[in-house]
Amino acid sequence: MNLDSITKTLDEGRECIQCVEVLEKDNNNLILISIYLPSTGSRDHYEEFKDTIDQLNEIVLKYQDTHYLIIGGDLNEDLGNIDIISKRKDYLEKFVKETGLKYDNEGKTFVKDYTNRPVKWDKVDIDLYVAMTNEQSDSVLNMPLDTLEQATPVLEQVHGFLSDAAATCAANKPRYSAKPKLNVWSPYIKLALDEIR
Repeated sequence: MNLDSITKTLDEGRECIQCVEVLEKDNNNLILISIYLPSTGSRDHYEEFKDTIDQLNEIVLKYQDTHYLIIGGDLNEDLGNIDIISKRKDYLEKFVKETGLKYDNEGKTFVKDYTNRPVKWDKVDIDLYVAMTNEQSDSVLNMPLDTLEQATPVLEQVHGFLSDAAATCAANKPRYSAKPKLNVWSPYIKLALDEIR
C-alpha cells in the first residue's frame, strides 16, 4: 500500500504546526499534529506561545468530533513538573482542560539522541525510501487503533520504519578527515627568521 493514498497534509496552523490526516477504511480517521511551541528566548515569547496555542485550539475544535487527534512535538513547557509555575504553563494547562485532551508525562521530557543524524533529503534515494515505507505501511494499517493505548505501538512502529528507511537511503559518505598540514618550517627558515629579528 502506498502511504500517499492514506495520508494527506492539511493546511492548518502556521509554521509551528504541521498536520497530517491518516484516512482509515472505517472512518476512524486520525490527525497527527506536530507542534513546536516557541521557547522563552525571544522578547515576545509569551504572545507567540499564546498565538500558537490558539491556532492549535482552532484545529482541535474543528476536528475533535470527526477524528482521533494525536498531538506531539516540543511544547517547551513541562506539564508534569508541579514545581514550575509560569503564565505559559497556566495557558497550556487551561487549553488542555478546556479541550478535554489528555497527556502522559511519564519519564524524561528531554532526551538528547546522539544516534540519529539529520537526513539530507537532497542526497536520499527517494525511490528506495518510498519502496521501503510502502512495504512497511501495510502492517500498520492492519493494527487496531480504537484507543489511546493502541496508538502507542502504531506510532512506535511508524517512527521505527520511517527512521530506518531514512537512515538506509541516506548517502553514507565518510566523515571529513583533514589532510595533514604541510611541514614547511625547517631549521633554515627558523635561523633566517632569528637573524632578521
